[in-house]
Amino acid sequence: MRPASLCFTRAGADKVGGAGDTATLDVYFLTAEILAAEDSAAGPEFRSGAGYRVSVTAAADGSGTDGCSD
Repeated sequence: MRPASLCFTRAGADKVGGAGDTATLDVYFLTAEILAAEDSAAGPEFRSGAGYRVSVTAAADGSGTDGCSD
């Protein structure tokens, strides 16, 4: 399964970063088999297909980016 990304941009010169700050939210849907390969224990929610892992990333220096990629 491929990771899905959502991009949220705050626009406006009055915001930190000037033209807008960009953050990307990556949501990775994993299976019990993938977690086992990573030496992680999978709970019962993974056997039912309802388990997931979420990772949120943003510019570390607070500078933002030029906007969201398509």
